[in-house]
Amino acid sequence: MAKILTIDDSLLTRNMMRRFLESNGHDVVEASDGKMGLMMLEKHNPECIVCDLLMPNMDGFQFLKEIKTINSTVPVIIFSANIQKKVAEECKKLGAFEFFYKPPKLDKSEEKDRFLEVLNQALGMQSTSSIEIRPEQIDILAELINIGMGRAASSLNDLLDSFIKLQIPRVWVFKIDDVPEELAKFGNDTLFIVRQDFKGPFAGKVALIFPPESVASLVSVLTGEDKGSSDLDSVRAGTLCEIGNILINGVLGSICNVLEHTVDFSLPNYIESNVKSLLDQVISRSEEKIILMAKTCFSVEALNIEGHFLLLLDTESFDKLLIAVNDLENREK
Repeated sequence: MAKILTIDDSLLTRNMMRRFLESNGHDVVEASDGKMGLMMLEKHNPECIVCDLLMPNMDGFQFLKEIKTINSTVPVIIFSANIQKKVAEECKKLGAFEFFYKPPKLDKSEEKDRFLEVLNQALGMQSTSSIEIRPEQIDILAELINIGMGRAASSLNDLLDSFIKLQIPRVWVFKIDDVPEELAKFGNDTLFIVRQDFKGPFAGKVALIFPPESVASLVSVLTGEDKGSSDLDSVRAGTLCEIGNILINGVLGSICNVLEHTVDFSLPNYIESNVKSLLDQVISRSEEKIILMAKTCFSVEALNIEGHFLLLLDTESFDKLLIAVNDLENREK
């Protein structure tokens, strides 16, 4: 079902985790420390990582820091015997998807169910949602977004005359009330958002979300203004609207082209909001709304830029999108 990398210096723990994951249909690759984990990450391109904290050569903290510098979007689930609350908090700050205490009690029903729930969320398969979507459909959507980001990167390359390095996007599909950890982690932080409406065979809203640190880096490199300059605020809205227009049209346009559909876009709209306000006001809550979220990262002149691409569809439009994805899947068989 998915390729998972386990990193632990204990052969006993690796064997136990491998048997458990394989029994649930996953492919497993292993590493005995963080350094080997980095090599296996590059070689095998796993969809999720299960990692220990206390290891020789490179521990789990160092591993989390390192994959952050290489702009990896692969979710990392930490298992550790260190039960201090601050340890779990530090792991989350470094980007860990979730934290579990060792030894993993995967033979216990409650612990097993919780771990599988977190694993499914990390893999983009929201098991708590009533949305029926197959892993193959998620893979196709991720690849379509990847193609779109590639085309958008080409446009950014022309604009900046700089090489744009992309990371494979992570994709989630969820009901509007089931906000995933990836968005919830921002809490009440102010996010910088470019959104557009679109109409066609499937209609909805699309939003491109940047956290503050990514915005400062992106606007600085685009405008030539220093990151600490007071002039940066005055050019931020216009700059992000221009970039958002390039990225949104590149991604959604490519999806529609491959699926042989056409949509019309409204003009981009720039807002500053937190996650709650975004979902409550900008997107407008409704039980009939479904969100496709892709986290994608790219580097411009060695700056790591993180962005979240949200595609909001009503149930009817989402069903039409899946029909188009199924048609594409059948054409490729």
